Amino acid sequence: MSSDRSSLPEYIEIGSVVRPHGVRGELVVEANSELLPGLASETPIYFGTDRVKLIVERLRPHRGRLLLKAQGIDDRNQAEELRQQALYLHSSEVEPLPDGSYYYWQIMGMEVYSESGEKLGIVKHIIETGANDVYVLQTDDDHEVLIPAIDDVIQEVDLDRERMVVHVLPGLIQTPKE
Repeated sequence: MSSDRSSLPEYIEIGSVVRPHGVRGELVVEANSELLPGLASETPIYFGTDRVKLIVERLRPHRGRLLLKAQGIDDRNQAEELRQQALYLHSSEVEPLPDGSYYYWQIMGMEVYSESGEKLGIVKHIIETGANDVYVLQTDDDHEVLIPAIDDVIQEVDLDRERMVVHVLPGLIQTPKE
């Protein structure tokens, strides 16, 4: 399936404001999407449930998080008003990926089925291993199943139905012993 814009929600949550930093309006932000660290200056971003629009002035790494300076937020008091607010990106700002590639937020929460139609679980977490990602599924009986995100395993990703079909390789899924 394609990862075109038609399958995108209007706003995509990309992180959250942790706290102000310094006295010139910078914000310490925590990314929860691979989209946040790549934002360029002049990109519009949206804060909180009211989706207050601000423009990125600059973004830089800082102690495992990011420091964000938005235009018009010029002192600590203004920055304090944004504490704990979610950060959003409008879907029009998201670059489409090539066919067969997906953003993590598109995969998270997907129901995963075997080729025979057996529900295996829901994607709850994604582990980045370097070689390939691994999807962590939570089963209905509260166990975890690890699925490698490789072509031999992932057979179909249906973004519209939020459903994935996988080929279960021998030994891939272990059933808990009684």
